[in-house]
Amino acid sequence: MSNVTGELAEDLGFRKRLCGPHSSRTIMLREVSILFDSTPPVAGKEHYARVIIDENILGKGTTSTRRESEEAS
Repeated sequence: MSNVTGELAEDLGFRKRLCGPHSSRTIMLREVSILFDSTPPVAGKEHYARVIIDENILGKGTTSTRRESEEAS
């Protein structure tokens, strides 16, 4: 991966580690749709963190998977 591509990938939420929300498919299209349908278009990171972690809008089984999903948003 070139440096420019690597930076773009990181800007989009991808990381160079072997585990995480994208490699483990923690957040899927259905979940992204649920998230966007339940938040205002101008929602900030804090709002997404609250609905994903505190309200568990995505129905994750553990706090750690909620946090991984929040990091991907």
